[in-house]
Amino acid sequence: MGKEEKKIGPDVGDASLLDASADTGLLIHVDEFYAAHPIQGADVSCGENVFESPRVQVSVVTNQGPLIGLHYHATSDEIVYVHKGEGEMYVGGKWVPVKAGDIHVNPRGVVHATRITGSKPMEVIGFFSAAPENGNDKVFLPEFDGKVVGAKTLLDANVQEGLLIHLPEFYASHPRPVDAGARSDSVYKSPRAELFIGENHGPLLNRHYHAACEEIVFVYGGSGEMYIGGEWVPVKAGDLHINPRGVYHTARCVGKDMQVVCLFTPPQANGDDKVFINE
Repeated sequence: MGKEEKKIGPDVGDASLLDASADTGLLIHVDEFYAAHPIQGADVSCGENVFESPRVQVSVVTNQGPLIGLHYHATSDEIVYVHKGEGEMYVGGKWVPVKAGDIHVNPRGVVHATRITGSKPMEVIGFFSAAPENGNDKVFLPEFDGKVVGAKTLLDANVQEGLLIHLPEFYASHPRPVDAGARSDSVYKSPRAELFIGENHGPLLNRHYHAACEEIVFVYGGSGEMYIGGEWVPVKAGDLHINPRGVYHTARCVGKDMQVVCLFTPPQANGDDKVFINE
């Protein structure tokens, strides 16, 4: 079926809300991105920012060797998903092993860092909400100082230190009820971001846009279709869908149940800022 035959509706719901680096939905096949951006020789890291708005910055990066030291962020929350490789992250005042399928949530003001321990590079997706002021809001600390919090005055999230979430274990302990079409759990919330981990089965919400926030969806498992650029597009595990504020989107399962990680930046106003399309 050609592209024109698949085209079924509009893309932008409210053009006055468009203020991001993209004015349509983005679909990034993460494995293909890494293959097209290989790390070179002695380079410590390789990658790029793939999306930015006043509310969030998204980076897809490959790291090897020593990384940046202990620090906290003065303006943003940082959320890191480990796609491949292994290493250690500084969580709760100590170094903790991490591997593929782990999510490290770093609230604003909380000390954290990452270092590589395996023989292969570590592929990560980083989300910063809101986008760091002037591109860099890091405040560095002496190595191994044992601190958890760098700036108590900045703590305003529902947790007071970093979180490490092992996705396989999370899904095993939070199964979708057999008679339910979906399950979604909020695992982190601040004035800047809310992170959900969910599992969907069958048809989902009708097409909609958000009036106040970006919605970013990473497909961890399963397959389905997402409404991107005015058409339904197949998606699978390892795909990253970025929905700018004001742009229509949604998803539906067409195969195995779809396991997803959803980030709203900032949290939906009053818990729901969806504006639905007139079907």
